[in-house]
Amino acid sequence: MFYMERFVREVMNYVEDAGMLASQGGPIMMLQIENEYGHHMPNYGDGGIRYLDWLTQLARNLTSDVPWIMCEQNNAPADFVVASNAHYALPTVGRSRNQPGMWTEDWLAWFQHWGEAFHNRAAEDVAYAVARWFMWRCFFTLGSL
Repeated sequence: MFYMERFVREVMNYVEDAGMLASQGGPIMMLQIENEYGHHMPNYGDGGIRYLDWLTQLARNLTSDVPWIMCEQNNAPADFVVASNAHYALPTVGRSRNQPGMWTEDWLAWFQHWGEAFHNRAAEDVAYAVARWFMWRCFFTLGSL
């Protein structure tokens, strides 16, 4: 955890010193502290829960000027926005009436192992997923289109 904290503090110092947070007039309006840890957390038992608690406290201590998000972390604290990285994201990810449905990744293709066939999605499938997202009245997407 020492290296994680050192890295995150260094990045935050840079961001804040450069005036990059929206609260400082900059372009950064949200910060993400972890990505898809919820998929791996059960492998660590109580240690995984302790890490999540430590990580969220670290984020809170660094800044409250912009919201923090976590992707695929449905047990994140209520003051963190939970986002989806799924191909067919559902608005149930935003657990609170005070949080938007957040979709941070909608990949057209993804990593492959050496020698595997190239994995990709048809443009029609991506369009369907995006249309379905907006049908649920979720209005805020970021990502990798």
